[in-house]
Amino acid sequence: MSDITSSLLIRAVGSTEWSPPESASYANESELQSLLANDPTHLPGVSPGARAVQELPTAAGPIDICVVEPDGSVTVVECKLARNSEKLRMVIGQVIDYASSLRSGGIDAFRKAWSGRGGASLDGVLNEESAGALEDNLAHARIHLCL
Repeated sequence: MSDITSSLLIRAVGSTEWSPPESASYANESELQSLLANDPTHLPGVSPGARAVQELPTAAGPIDICVVEPDGSVTVVECKLARNSEKLRMVIGQVIDYASSLRSGGIDAFRKAWSGRGGASLDGVLNEESAGALEDNLAHARIHLCL
C-alpha cells in the first residue's frame, strides 16, 4: 500500500476544519490490535465507555477487534499494516463478510462469542434500551467498519 496519509483528510464531529489524521507505526498487527482493544476510544467516533474484544469468532473468521459502545453501536475493526500485501478490496470484502456473519448469527451467537473471548459482560456495558439497540443493530447489519 502507498502512504495513504499523504492524501487523506479527516474532520472531527462538530468541526469545520479538515486535517491529516495522526499516524503511528507499529512493528506488527498484534501490537496495534492490543492498543485498540485496550482503549477503543483511539478509533474515530468511538465513545468513552466502549468495550472491545480481540479475535471475535464468526462464521467468516475471527474479527481482529469488535467494539460495543454503551448505546449499542457495533464496530468491526480489521488491522492491516501498510506493508501488508493484501489488496484493499480484499480487506474491504473481509470486513463486509464479518458484518454479514454477525447479522446472520444474531444476538445470542454474538453474546456467546463475546463472552468466550473474555469480553466485559455486555450487561454491565448496556442498559435495557441499548441492549435492544445492539440486537436491532445486529439484526439490520448496522455495523461500523474500520480498516
